[in-house]
Amino acid sequence: MQIIDNFRHLFSLRYARLAIQSAHTQEEFRKNPSATEDLVGFVYDQVTTDLIITPRYEANFIDAWLTFLKDNNVTFDTFIDGGAHIGMTSRAVSPYFKKIIAFEPMDLTFELLRLNTRNTENIEIRKAALFNVTSNRKISFGKGYVSGASLEPVGETHVSQMVSTTTLDEELKGERFKNLVVKLDVEGSEFNALQGAERTIAKHKPVFIIEILRRKINDGSSDSFKFLKERGYKFYNPEIKYRGRNRIKKLFSKNSQIVIRNVENLEKVSGLYNYLICLPT
Repeated sequence: MQIIDNFRHLFSLRYARLAIQSAHTQEEFRKNPSATEDLVGFVYDQVTTDLIITPRYEANFIDAWLTFLKDNNVTFDTFIDGGAHIGMTSRAVSPYFKKIIAFEPMDLTFELLRLNTRNTENIEIRKAALFNVTSNRKISFGKGYVSGASLEPVGETHVSQMVSTTTLDEELKGERFKNLVVKLDVEGSEFNALQGAERTIAKHKPVFIIEILRRKINDGSSDSFKFLKERGYKFYNPEIKYRGRNRIKKLFSKNSQIVIRNVENLEKVSGLYNYLICLPT
């Protein structure tokens, strides 16, 4: 019974936090209801649960980094969505960019991505995972957590399938870009994807929005962080203003506001770097 009570408590806090965080997006949602009204997702996936509770997926974070890039004179031309899943981010940023290329390797997820972007003319979808080689690899995910599918080795309890991998250098070969923003949320394979983008980085100096998982952080850095830092990038992180552990305090709107902090070293905190902004210098 104690386990059930704890679960109910955590679920209630999560629901309340999401509801409060989404309050400031309600007016925007009323102005643009098509943002999520026809979105198709997996019934049992965590992302779908969040979408049911909030009108826009992680809207406060996406709005924060979009505003930050605009304030830093980044021109919104082409957006690469690495790890597009069912297309939430691609759809959210589609009004701001001229062209979006979304990558998703998994069969069923790609079909949902296709459905969710079919009426958005500036989104092009490609069925592949961004990696450091072009090949076929096993991707695995836990039951009920398709959005966490990873190319990294996982336990036997996970479901797996073979998918195609590609590199950003190969996909963008011959393309001409004035400005390029790349989002990498590929469940632990961000460094591999960066390795496959060396020519692209040297030629186009793209802005990156990347996820860095807690398990990847050691001694204030990670492979992805070090890779980009060596190439002259500076780092900024959108995060909730309140950084304490008090769950009640996190519910108050002034504490759940998003702030952008300059990052010199990484902290080993779970879920802190979901949208690390990486600006070339």
